[in-house]
Amino acid sequence: MSNWKFCPHNPMGKAKDPVMAEFFVADSISETADAVVRESIQNSLDARITEDVPLRMRFFLGENKSSDTKELFEGLWEHISKSSEEAGKLKDKNYRYLLVEDFETTGLKGDPEDVYGTQIEGNDFYCFLRAEGISGKTGLNHGNWGVGKYTFLNLSGINTVFVYTVRENDSAPGGKGPLVMGTSSLTNHDLDGTYYTPDGFWADFHVVNNQEAYYPFNKGSDEVDKVRSLFDLSRDTKKSGLSIAVPHIPDDLNKKELVRSIIRNYGLPIIWHSLIVEVGDEK
Repeated sequence: MSNWKFCPHNPMGKAKDPVMAEFFVADSISETADAVVRESIQNSLDARITEDVPLRMRFFLGENKSSDTKELFEGLWEHISKSSEEAGKLKDKNYRYLLVEDFETTGLKGDPEDVYGTQIEGNDFYCFLRAEGISGKTGLNHGNWGVGKYTFLNLSGINTVFVYTVRENDSAPGGKGPLVMGTSSLTNHDLDGTYYTPDGFWADFHVVNNQEAYYPFNKGSDEVDKVRSLFDLSRDTKKSGLSIAVPHIPDDLNKKELVRSIIRNYGLPIIWHSLIVEVGDEK
């Protein structure tokens, strides 16, 4: 069974809390919807394979119906409860989630085994899952997964997201995928006498240079199939793009708010047929 793991704080290092999150706090649900919609669609626009084909986006609001979802949080709740008493109360409660998927895009490019960030430019995988405030984008691209990921982390009542990506190029380092990983950004916290840093990962762990490093679950693993099934992904294992599942979302984030935000922010690209957006829920 796969577990979540957090890094013990290094006494020689500096303690930090994820200050980038402060820039993504919204005062109203409409502002929250705007932040999620803009961050999702802008980064997906930047990741289009070609501008000749419309970008397709899917926003889906779901509810967990299976006790199997508890396995996704094995080893996480004890850290959550030490980081936030309020968030710890969500354990064992049913929750709603937001799933955001893009299509006709490249997926998260970059070597998933580059744990040190030796190549930043074009390495979306590293910027999203291994870095904070770092972007591998240049030129006219406007999205920034190194910062914008906090939009999704802040949307979650437990500051946690699950990422599922299939890449366009199967010959690139790491292959086509699918690749799956969970990430959580809490606060510095003490658990059973050990002081931990904010960042935790649901991943495939290996020892590199005498230190434990995290890697995504790859094609054929139970974890890949589990995330795809439990969060109702419409993406198969071949269609390139990115799917982000956000558990424990606010009760007042609903289909109507998402539709309003999409029209408010991207009405013209939809009219011009350069953007197709599907919004659904389980009602």
